[in-house]
Amino acid sequence: MLFNIGIQFIIDDDVINWMAILNTVLCFGVLIVVMYYITRWSQEFIMKSKEEAEVAKKLLSKLEKTIEILDENTRMSKELCKNKSLDILILSHY
Repeated sequence: MLFNIGIQFIIDDDVINWMAILNTVLCFGVLIVVMYYITRWSQEFIMKSKEEAEVAKKLLSKLEKTIEILDENTRMSKELCKNKSLDILILSHY
């Protein structure tokens, strides 16, 4: 009887130990899978943000060129107006 109870405790402890080991292994497995998907998704987000940054750089470059053209046209327009007003003033004096 005492031998039977001792074996039962040994078996129960071993089963509990195996369950704890199995639980730990499963937790690590789930953790590895979760970390894999997190890194994969974050890599996709990083690549997408890099592509969007490149598009934004191209748009900024186009906008800067447009502003340069506007500045040049404005400068030329001011010069033309200044020259025309001088011509009008000169003609009005005669």
